[in-house]
Amino acid sequence: MESLIGKTIDNYRILEVIGHNGIGAMLKALDTNTSKIMTLIMVEPSLAKEENVKYLIRVNTRALARSGILDSVVIQDIRETESGFFILMEYIEDKPLSQHILENGPFSIKDTISISKQLLNTIRL
Repeated sequence: MESLIGKTIDNYRILEVIGHNGIGAMLKALDTNTSKIMTLIMVEPSLAKEENVKYLIRVNTRALARSGILDSVVIQDIRETESGFFILMEYIEDKPLSQHILENGPFSIKDTISISKQLLNTIRL
């Protein structure tokens, strides 16, 4: 996915790879129409070839968008172009969890319970 840096997909210029998840790479991108920074989750090409995988991604993404669980991130769109299949989301500047723990120490019991509830609600979808 590093080969995408500097390229434009649809109207999104890829600025950097910000991480990887179970379905592909998370990319920081500039919307060339609005100059807004966005996150693209580019689905791995091998997964994007499978119609049932794309269907599940669409269904689960719509469910997450409707559920309100992702109250800190707005899902904008799901797109399929010649360059690939991707989820378009609002970009939020943040740091890795490991860095947060190094700087702030472990989470309190209250925060741990709150985070666990949010994760379990996501799994329940």
